[in-house]
Amino acid sequence: MDITEKNAKRLWKRILWIPTLIVLVACASIALFSVSTVRVARNRNYMMLTESGRQQAEIFDLSLAEQYKTLTIFANSFRLDENILNDEHELFQRLVLMKETMRVSHVGIADAAGEGFLGSGRKINVKNYSFFARAMDMASSAELERKFPGGEEGRLFVISVPLIRNGRSVGVVFACCSDAEFRKIVKLSTFDGESYSFVVNKDGDIMLGSASRDFLLREAHVAPRAQENYLSLIKESELERGFSARKIAEDMENGRGGAAEVSYRGKRRYVAYEPLGINGWYLVNSTPARVVEGPARRTIAAVFVLLGIITACFLLLIFYIYRLNARNNRELILGHEQLRQSEEIYRIAANFSDAVLFVIDFPNDKVTFNRNFKEKLGYEPRFSSLSEMMRLLDTFINENDLEAVRAVGDNLSSQELECCIEFRLQRPCGREQWERAEFTRIFDPEGGLQRVIGRLVNIDEEKRSLRQLINLAESDPLTGLLNRKAAEERIRAFLADTGDCGLHALFIADIDDFKLINDGYGHIEGDRTIISIAQEMKKFFRGSDIIGRLGGDEFVALLKDVPSMDVVRLRAADFCAVFEQGCRVCTLRAHVSMSVGIAVTVGGQKSFDELYREADAALYRVKAAGKNDYHIYNDGVA
Repeated sequence: MDITEKNAKRLWKRILWIPTLIVLVACASIALFSVSTVRVARNRNYMMLTESGRQQAEIFDLSLAEQYKTLTIFANSFRLDENILNDEHELFQRLVLMKETMRVSHVGIADAAGEGFLGSGRKINVKNYSFFARAMDMASSAELERKFPGGEEGRLFVISVPLIRNGRSVGVVFACCSDAEFRKIVKLSTFDGESYSFVVNKDGDIMLGSASRDFLLREAHVAPRAQENYLSLIKESELERGFSARKIAEDMENGRGGAAEVSYRGKRRYVAYEPLGINGWYLVNSTPARVVEGPARRTIAAVFVLLGIITACFLLLIFYIYRLNARNNRELILGHEQLRQSEEIYRIAANFSDAVLFVIDFPNDKVTFNRNFKEKLGYEPRFSSLSEMMRLLDTFINENDLEAVRAVGDNLSSQELECCIEFRLQRPCGREQWERAEFTRIFDPEGGLQRVIGRLVNIDEEKRSLRQLINLAESDPLTGLLNRKAAEERIRAFLADTGDCGLHALFIADIDDFKLINDGYGHIEGDRTIISIAQEMKKFFRGSDIIGRLGGDEFVALLKDVPSMDVVRLRAADFCAVFEQGCRVCTLRAHVSMSVGIAVTVGGQKSFDELYREADAALYRVKAAGKNDYHIYNDGVA
């Protein structure tokens, strides 16, 4: 072996150990990186799934609360009648309106004996149903019934609220809906084509699932019986270290949420479970591991590809140097190859329904909307930052809603903030529409607000229906004035909020000898007289005063913020004088007069009950003194 060959081998050894060491160090670094990435990705996955489940559960609870609210307004409209089942024509009109508003399969009402009607007119008896028992205990409920209250067999969800009168339950109002309708009500959906959401009870029985989905694995060989119970299939599965079927069952028994990694017949999935606000139910979301772990796997794969490229380059370089040395120190030509590394940007479009979605990046003061903004509202967003949006609020929010919207914007980082607000939005065409902003917030571990994610929902139709129901519940059907219950509630609320200043007068008015009008001219003329007096009262009192019909020929009015007692006396005298003229619109030839009892208070020093007793006593004194006059309690003026 000559000197040249020895020098070549020595040079080869020197060249070889350097890239070998580099490759070994790179392999060790990548192995550590991979382990660390998997650990971090797994923890992030659990946090992401838990937060996603919590957000879906909040949307579920908010949506169901809206249904309870709507159903309660219907229930309030039925409480006015002494017997809710007597007037079938009025009953079915309300049931039809109720079905159209809630968009469900069936609606119904039943009395304390369980007897009642469906909106279709069919008689029913619901005394053996669990939702009826809850209503008799004065509790609202959402129940899964295996048999329809009308008699047919079928799986239906029943949402119900009690009918309450004088502090006790006298019946129930309910709405029945199919699986598909209930999914729309509670907005049960998934955010991609791979996930599957479903509702189970605390025993694991599946109550409701996403449309066109199977249980966990999407495999035809999974037995139907196993698919009916979530915990049964979990027990048959293998769980990753740190998770167990027993722990999941205990979490669900004790109302705790969580996430777990499940393997069944070689297929792995991530499962997140979160308690809902009713019946001990849970919202469960199941997603394939390949979907959840995809970004981390792609990152690790890219790193290994890069390592392979670097190793191949080093080997080529070594071979090239060796060939140059073997040719007796030929001029070294080094080649340089540029490596390009591609970065993929992934966006998840959470486009559930056709609502306007928005995201507020709080630290960066940035607001973004999805493409539905222009389609639904008719114009492009006028701002791209939260500060700019708050500055321009008065250009697109109704002035009566500005204070409430500003309060939400100023307190987004407050943990006590309610994540829902309703307001009127001004359209470019000049028309206003009611919108509901529903949102959830994401905080960092230190409690700092990072993101606000939500949607805008058009609730114009809902507001019109609710307003119609409220008017129906509060109005006297004959005169259009407030009915007794509504008038009393408004007067009580005003007295509670008025403070200790301002003079207010409660008038109780009664038609003199009204029985003679009914007996002499008939009840039709009697009703016309009452209607005429109600019309005159609307003209006589101010728009800010509270006017109502107590029943029969008796009326009530609260005069707010009267300047002095002299004004009270003057208004009372005018009040008595105006009705004889006002009743000329009737066909009566008889003389019609009014007797009025009045009680006064400064601020809210007297309750409604005290004022009513005093005004009633004053009215009795007028009747005893010959009628057709007024008297103010403890005033001494007849």
